Amino acid sequence: MYLPRQLREAPNAICPGEKRIRYRMNYKLSEIAAVVGGKFTGCDAEVRSVVTDSRSLSCELGCCPMFVAMRGANHDSHGFVAQMSARGVRAFLVERDVECPADCGFVRVDNAIDALQRLAAHYRAQFRGTVVGITGSNGKTVIKEWIAEELPAGMKYYRSPKSYNSQLGVPLSVLMLEGDEELAIFEAGISKPGEMERLERIIRPDVVVFTSIGDAHQENFLNLEQKCDEKMVLARNASKIVYHSYYEPLGGMVAARFADRKPFDAAAFPEVPESVIGNAASRRNAQIVEAFCAAMHYPAPSFASAPTLPMRLEVKEGINDSILINDAYNLDLNSLALALEKAVSELPARVEHIRALNARLRTGLAQYPKVRINSPDHAIPHVLNLSVRNIKGTVFQRELDAKGVCVSVKSACSSDGLPSRAVFAVSRDRRNALSSWRISLSHLTTEDEIKAFLQAFDVCYRELTAVH
Repeated sequence: MYLPRQLREAPNAICPGEKRIRYRMNYKLSEIAAVVGGKFTGCDAEVRSVVTDSRSLSCELGCCPMFVAMRGANHDSHGFVAQMSARGVRAFLVERDVECPADCGFVRVDNAIDALQRLAAHYRAQFRGTVVGITGSNGKTVIKEWIAEELPAGMKYYRSPKSYNSQLGVPLSVLMLEGDEELAIFEAGISKPGEMERLERIIRPDVVVFTSIGDAHQENFLNLEQKCDEKMVLARNASKIVYHSYYEPLGGMVAARFADRKPFDAAAFPEVPESVIGNAASRRNAQIVEAFCAAMHYPAPSFASAPTLPMRLEVKEGINDSILINDAYNLDLNSLALALEKAVSELPARVEHIRALNARLRTGLAQYPKVRINSPDHAIPHVLNLSVRNIKGTVFQRELDAKGVCVSVKSACSSDGLPSRAVFAVSRDRRNALSSWRISLSHLTTEDEIKAFLQAFDVCYRELTAVH
């Protein structure tokens, strides 16, 4: 990445001869052209934000956006310039000549991503707070969010949005800095050799946190050691380094290369109890957060649970009380292993909870002489099938529904609305089967809900059995 000599020597300058500390991004288009080495034409519009997606709504919010048009293998966003101009955008960064409306300005460059990286590096050079860079195969976003949760109260900080850690995402996230934050946290992700060099020049981290090392993007590296070498470029000028020695070979390589800086090994910090954080990978992430807080002289974190992020080991309810682990952000075998580990570690406690609720229901219903529990004792615990003699299941369903309790009558296994063959089998006779209905439980069901159900059932039972 190249910056003009005068800008390198005066990092606070916005153009040759003018020096001032800048808070919030605020450039003239001609200044951007000078920073990135581009050709400026047209109106010298003000730029306070950057937009690369033509669907962005920020264009109408008065934030003076600059639309960046790029050419890719399967797309060319230069075709959206006229549309963006009609929506009020007046500044454009382009890779080829386009028709220039009279009230718009353009900076023409050979490569828009390179230009954004130069602009971000220039903007970063003016930042006076502490910058944290996080890299690794997995866990970057989770640890970033977790660190943000554990920062001292009242500290003004910035963290990159979502997973903005690519060659495009990093400069975009840096350009979102307001400038007066005490701490800024950025992720750095790579997929091939040479990429971390460019990201390090943009982020210039004071503190680097290494997460795990795995097979993600391994196809472009000769071996795991080469990928570790590439990731360690991020820490070449960092004064503080945090890593976890569990993850080899990265742990050993970090400890050896940066021994003079006395890096913080997260493995030396207390492990959070399994009762608080279920899976081992998340507990190691917690240790990394502990080590970071110690390195920064922040108060020790008080963990309640691991942070939850969309599509990052996100736990969802599936059918038949199954558990879905959505880790769609990561598509490598390590992610699959982590998801399976999380599922296996959490499942026993959930099943035990459901069994206890099932037993509570059976005990509560046993006092009613007309109630028959159809589900065998050894059946799966999340469903309890029962009948009340001479009262159709649909009648009980309607009465319970009026009291805010939802139970099921029809079977998903039967399309005609009648009980399935399985229900007929456990109920033993047709009349009992037609009277059957079921209660569904999950690990989210509470003792209070079971108590409320039994109270509603008691009222319905007394009213209906008095009639039938």
